[in-house]
Amino acid sequence: MRIGIARSSANAADVCGDLAGAWTDEAGNDLLAIADGLGHGRDAAAAAGAAITYIGQHRGQDLTSLFDGLAAALAQTRGAAVGVARIDRQLGRLSYAALGNTRAAVFGWQAVRLDSTPGIVGRRPGRLSVIEQPIRPGSRLVLWTDGVEERLSIPPGQPPVEDPDAFAQSLLQRYRKGDDDACVLVARLEAG
Repeated sequence: MRIGIARSSANAADVCGDLAGAWTDEAGNDLLAIADGLGHGRDAAAAAGAAITYIGQHRGQDLTSLFDGLAAALAQTRGAAVGVARIDRQLGRLSYAALGNTRAAVFGWQAVRLDSTPGIVGRRPGRLSVIEQPIRPGSRLVLWTDGVEERLSIPPGQPPVEDPDAFAQSLLQRYRKGDDDACVLVARLEAG
């Protein structure tokens, strides 16, 4: 799996309250996450950082248990919108869950948009829904925050890019709204 991350704060003089992370769990599955701390600045960054840290430390949990623990871990923060994807490469299966206004899609020969549930982790819990779907080698999974336009897209058949961080940065520059913190995570599932 090739992963690229790009992020930008609403105000260049401020810290970015949106973060992303990527890990491999004990079973060899890939876990990808994006977090958008409520608001802007240091408190938003603290909430997003707490979410990403918690996910990294509990990456072996199923998504429902992970979000239950996240709610407690973020209770003393502003809260955050969080999206988490687990890819089982052996089964070619993607599991995805999100609370709040993060976005996700799988881009291959067709685009499949993945829904999130309204809510704020640590503040306003929502009814979590876990989406399961196949994912094929060569597909790109993209997670992004609401500082990036919902219509983000990758054309079918676009060749892979050597530098995944540069590709994430190009998506951020093209689709960034400009009035909010923003983060994009791109993961390309490699063949074999």
